[in-house]
Amino acid sequence: MTKLAIYWAIGHSFRLLRDCSVMERTMINYHTVGCCCHPETVVLKGGSLKSITFPALVAYLPEQQLLFDTGYAEHFFTATRRFPEWLYPRVTPVTFDQAPIVEQLTGQTVRTLFISHMHGDHIAGLKDFPEAQFVCSRAAYDFTVGSTCRINKLRHGVLPALLPDDFRERVTFIEDLPVVNLTDDIQPFDRAYEVAPNVFAIDLPGHAIGHYGLYLPDDKVFLIADAVWQFRTIADNRRPAQVTRLLMHDWQAYHRSIDKLQALHRHNPNLLILPSHCQASIDYAKKN
Repeated sequence: MTKLAIYWAIGHSFRLLRDCSVMERTMINYHTVGCCCHPETVVLKGGSLKSITFPALVAYLPEQQLLFDTGYAEHFFTATRRFPEWLYPRVTPVTFDQAPIVEQLTGQTVRTLFISHMHGDHIAGLKDFPEAQFVCSRAAYDFTVGSTCRINKLRHGVLPALLPDDFRERVTFIEDLPVVNLTDDIQPFDRAYEVAPNVFAIDLPGHAIGHYGLYLPDDKVFLIADAVWQFRTIADNRRPAQVTRLLMHDWQAYHRSIDKLQALHRHNPNLLILPSHCQASIDYAKKN
């Protein structure tokens, strides 16, 4: 039994012991760790040529001692010193003037680190958590460590050097977790994997190989990573420019994921659907 399975069992036992008549809202701590910049018109149809900031969201769940992604870290710049990886920060200029997430969480314990997908701005800080158990998609891991050439991995935003040497010994794959049927609150999504009690991984294909969001029903929050870059894509159907097709793993699946998120927003407008790079959405989440 992995450490993650043990933690899950302990947490589940305590949950059963709680008074079921009391629904306590858990607390989510939202952080931003670095950012990049792109013209608005690239990510929003009808947008301006003005460059806008895309912060890298990290979310920490104190009750579960679970971290959602890591944002940027100095390891990103080490991993991109050589060609062809050197192109990554040139195509996507990075600003990293904040403390890494490991410092922002000083005094907090991270037992589980959930990886939404393997892009560098989501996993650059993995090496800063030597005691954490990782959760990620098997497909994402297999591609990251597989035999495909470095240029192809770079095209998919993947930097294998960001993985700790003992990653394989510490990872639990999402596909191996218990499968659960979801309630009406999150329709049209009807199936998920249980990461921890009332913490569910939901497949959001298209943007990257093995791309997952994290649904937190107690908090009425759905962390959707890069399923969209801006919430206005969901609310106003302002989708990214065709040029971004070059960055996507599966363009058609990406748009199907957006379709489902739009249907979810119409069905349950009180659910906070939180993209990882939307400044307005992150600001709202921090205030509420």
